[in-house]
Amino acid sequence: MTPEPGKYQKGDYYDLNFHRYAVFSNTQLAKVTKVSESNDPVLVNISLNLIQNYIKSQGTNKVNSEKAPQLCDYLNKWLDYMNFLYTCGGKCICKNNLWTKYIDPLWNELEKDEDVSWCSRKANTYAGSFPSEWIPSSCNNIVSGNCDIGNENPEGTAHTSSRTSNFTLAFGYVLFATTIIFILLHKFTPAVSCLHSQIRRKIKLWKNIDGEETEESLESQRQNMDRSSHKPVNLMFYHTLQN
Repeated sequence: MTPEPGKYQKGDYYDLNFHRYAVFSNTQLAKVTKVSESNDPVLVNISLNLIQNYIKSQGTNKVNSEKAPQLCDYLNKWLDYMNFLYTCGGKCICKNNLWTKYIDPLWNELEKDEDVSWCSRKANTYAGSFPSEWIPSSCNNIVSGNCDIGNENPEGTAHTSSRTSNFTLAFGYVLFATTIIFILLHKFTPAVSCLHSQIRRKIKLWKNIDGEETEESLESQRQNMDRSSHKPVNLMFYHTLQN
């Protein structure tokens, strides 16, 4: 329940601005500033809430102008808080640029829309610290007109990181295995070389022995053949003498 204008307490000013609207009935100024061209739903939502809060506080001021300073002060604090959240405490350069391009002109249009300005923008740095490790890298992408933070794909990034990790692990295994093989070869190469040398000497020795045996066998066969070839002649000569 909204309190009477003359009986506003501190918490009531917060309730006036931190309000969830079911319908945004005043969107014309948002169209004038072309905030929808930012393609940023969060920025569009902030702009629509700013319009509603400004007009509502303006209506309260008309009923009780004595509350104008407090109404204006809390409206500025609300927008400072929105700026802190949206720009990551002012550390997101890209978001800062979008804020300057769309929200600041929107406030100026709200002031122009009345005969006498009752509330001027007094931007103050919100007393808070945004952790730098949670600021997306695309915050520093000031080349393009839009911030592509919403287009970042955490799942794709996770898959890429996983593939990179798997490749690194596989490469580590290959490098480790190669190192072990190199060490083993370096350690046992002299022994292997000596073994091969002994084997070659034995093979050569076997060939020599086999060659000598072959020559002896051939010589023995030749002698046997010679002896066999003389036997018929001797037998014939013996028979002739007997006759």
